Order: sequence, then structure tokens, then C-alpha cells
Amino acid sequence: MEMKLLTRDRYSEIFQNHMKRDFAADELKPLSMMYDMLARGIYEGYGFYEDGQWMGYVFLVLGKGDCALVDYLAICPEFRNQGCGSRFLDALAEMLTEEKRAPGGLILESEKPEAGKTEADRVLRARRIGFYERNSFRRTSLACELFGVAYTIMYRPAGHTELEDAGVYRELGRIYEDMGLMKYREQVRLRERDV
Repeated sequence: MEMKLLTRDRYSEIFQNHMKRDFAADELKPLSMMYDMLARGIYEGYGFYEDGQWMGYVFLVLGKGDCALVDYLAICPEFRNQGCGSRFLDALAEMLTEEKRAPGGLILESEKPEAGKTEADRVLRARRIGFYERNSFRRTSLACELFGVAYTIMYRPAGHTELEDAGVYRELGRIYEDMGLMKYREQVRLRERDV
């Protein structure tokens, strides 16, 4: 599997042709925000390829802290359930650790299953969390709601570094600051305890 850094030109094509299919509308941030973070040097996208074939993508927030936020991750539908996502996550974690760009590990937000509107939606959300758990992520006790969407915060340590939930909370708070989300304080709720 090969990872290639995506150029700015690919962002729009991926956003229109893949992300709008792969993610619910309320999960997608505006493309202009992705471009802004890219211009500020805190956002990167990578494509996954095998034998030259496009298989999926990831977008990351790499702020001033020690962790990276997996903002979006998706494998093309025809390659799902074949281990591609697991291989990609392992390669991504290894690259970021080797380059010392996320020495604290990876954080991600996954929609809370219990907040799903339908049983099918709840099952899909639970499957996503199960996928991440099988790939060395653990659920934290953090509570997060972004623009009306409730998330389970998950964390994957890097190398020999493992943060407790309080450390993940601090790192995620820094990432949200770097992203500029804290200016929307009434729409961004992050708590150390999910109650």
C-alpha cells in the first residue's frame, strides 16, 4: 500500500465525488475551511493506493500539539471489508510516528451510535466504532458535540506513548483551537466526562 500526499487541487474533486457520498451532510465541514487549514499548514490529505489504484483517503489536522486528529477517513466502497482500512491506518500511524509529527498518537471523532435517528444508522455507527477498536483505538470518557452532532472520542497511542483521557482532552482542545473552532463556543462542546 502506498500513501501519497494530496495536492490542493485534489481536495475539491474528493470532496464532491467521495466525501459527499461517504459522510453525512452534517459531518462535513465546508471545503473552504479545509483549504484555510491547509494554507495555515495544519491540514493534510493522503490518498491510499495499491498497485497504482486509488483505494481511499484520509484528512488530518496536525496542530501545535502532540496528536493528530483523523478528520475524515474512507475506503472506496469496492475495497471495503478487505482489510484495506486497517492496513492504511497502520501505515498512517507508522509514518506519523517515524516522522515525529504525531508522537502522542491519533485522535478521532466517531458519531455516537445511540444518537442515530434509525436502527440502521445506529448499527452503522456501532460498526464504525468496532472497526476503530479492532485497529488499536480505544474509547475515551470524553464527551463531544460539534454543531449538533454527538461524537465518541477515540484515541490510538503512538509507539510507547499512551495518553490518559485527561491528556487526550488537552490535545483535542489544542487541535480545536488550532482549527479555529473555539470561536463557535456555543456549537462546540468538549467535556472531560461523558455524562
